[in-house]
Amino acid sequence: MKPIRVGVVGIGSMGKNHARVCSELPQIELAGIVDLDEARVAPLAEQYGTKYYKDYRSLYGKIDGVVIV
Repeated sequence: MKPIRVGVVGIGSMGKNHARVCSELPQIELAGIVDLDEARVAPLAEQYGTKYYKDYRSLYGKIDGVVIV
């Protein structure tokens, strides 16, 4: 079965936790994370092997679902 592509919008403490959980689940592909603070989101994206965006609209067409935190 193909993994569900999920994006996480908002990388505060709860967003970081959601990104971690999504990256650990085999049935989910963490397709991207979004936060306005590039200094905060870039290292997290690198840690989980995904892309980061500063605008949630950049996820359009790349995800099947989204977690907004």
